[in-house]
Amino acid sequence: LRAVQTPQAFRRALLERAHADAARAGVQATDDAALVRRIGVDVALVEGSAFLLKITTPEDLALADLLLARGRTRAAFGLAREAEPDLREALDLVRDRGDTVAMLRGLRWLAVAVGGQGRATEAIDLYDRIVRDFPDDHALAAKALVQMCQCYEKLGKAEAKKAYERVIREYPDQAEPLQVALTR
Repeated sequence: LRAVQTPQAFRRALLERAHADAARAGVQATDDAALVRRIGVDVALVEGSAFLLKITTPEDLALADLLLARGRTRAAFGLAREAEPDLREALDLVRDRGDTVAMLRGLRWLAVAVGGQGRATEAIDLYDRIVRDFPDDHALAAKALVQMCQCYEKLGKAEAKKAYERVIREYPDQAEPLQVALTR
């Protein structure tokens, strides 16, 4: 017994042939793989994740929220390696549903998890994406910018000073990030 996930991938000509043959024979199938197998072509199975799902029901949405919460908790407790897969899968799910708030929070915690594994350059890219893609959320953008600065410092890069100056210039209304920037 197997659970078949989407997406299923086939060459277009093969898939069109399988559908045309099924239509001529009056055959209905629940998925493309069954139609391709019906015309005698072997279908390869590729192992997937049980969490790789589409959000189509309220239960799917709840699962995405749980993955995000579990990843966030693991990242907060220093379990960066364990947090990353949960956060990436949750981000895929919330991206599909267009939830910008969950996306923003997920990106932040993914950056924490990635940085916690010593991948400061990748974390900088994620923090930069938060600042660039969500400029209206001043509180989170300012915090992301400060965390980006700290990654630059770990790498010994001069960009840290410029980024701290940006916090002072662009986010003077954000007390905590501003205080960090002023003390650097």
